[in-house]
Amino acid sequence: MAQQPVELPDEPPAAVSAGVGIAVNRPGATAGSILQDAGTAMYAAKNRYAGAGHA
Repeated sequence: MAQQPVELPDEPPAAVSAGVGIAVNRPGATAGSILQDAGTAMYAAKNRYAGAGHA
């Protein structure tokens, strides 16, 4: 997870974070199964990050 403050004119800074899920294309995998694997990886990483006290 990366986190960077965003400054907007006439507004207080806002914290923005982003996460990425990565999946490997296996023989016989469909586009849907690859997207599902990427989503699962992203949420697992997000939960590890939050579990480390970065919620």
